Amino acid sequence: MKTVFALSALLFFLGTTYAFAGQFGPAEAQVSPGQFSLGAGAFRYSDKWDFEKFTTDANQTQFFVQADVGLYPSTEAYLRIGGADAGVDDALGGSNFRGGYAPYGTLGLKGLFHRGKYLDVGGFVEGSYFGSYSDSTPSAKLNLDKAFAVNAGLTFEKEIEGACLYAGPFFHYRKGDFSYADRTDATNNFSGSAEEDNKIGGFLGIRWIAMQDIVVELETQLRNNLSFGGGISFIY
Repeated sequence: MKTVFALSALLFFLGTTYAFAGQFGPAEAQVSPGQFSLGAGAFRYSDKWDFEKFTTDANQTQFFVQADVGLYPSTEAYLRIGGADAGVDDALGGSNFRGGYAPYGTLGLKGLFHRGKYLDVGGFVEGSYFGSYSDSTPSAKLNLDKAFAVNAGLTFEKEIEGACLYAGPFFHYRKGDFSYADRTDATNNFSGSAEEDNKIGGFLGIRWIAMQDIVVELETQLRNNLSFGGGISFIY
């Protein structure tokens, strides 16, 4: 268990030093076909966004509940529903944008492709949709709307000392509409689509059964910025 605790401490340190982000989890289903689990967690996403006229850091804190359903051996679908805010650095004439919490949802599918002697290999795909956000200062106003995100990746995992350690590369694409209004200079008003500046990242995580039918996950992700996420679920 020393290896498990050491990696858990490392992931916790990375996450609390930088940011939280939504975890993907191992590709192996945590529930059998016809079985389900319910859980909850908290994420903080962080990356660089391109707003056509400028590129800056964006972040999002998410709180959610999640349901997982076993479909086939080692395959499951999951639904995540919660609330998320939105932040953009230096987006309002030098001031930070901070939109309040709005609903969001995620639908995903994951499973194993191959069980190997040293590593198991699987994959996942998920899509999310977010609510609208708005913030303003005396000099400017920014609206964000119709944002969606798609993530897909390969997962390489291994069970060690009763815990599942996993890692892999992933493709990510997030895009949304925006409008910017300069209250001091109407000629500086513009609108368009904002999206992530980079599309390829990597992730590293751990899942273990803390007690009977109670599963805990911690995960660190790297896009342009480092992110972290975690959750707890109960199997029924």
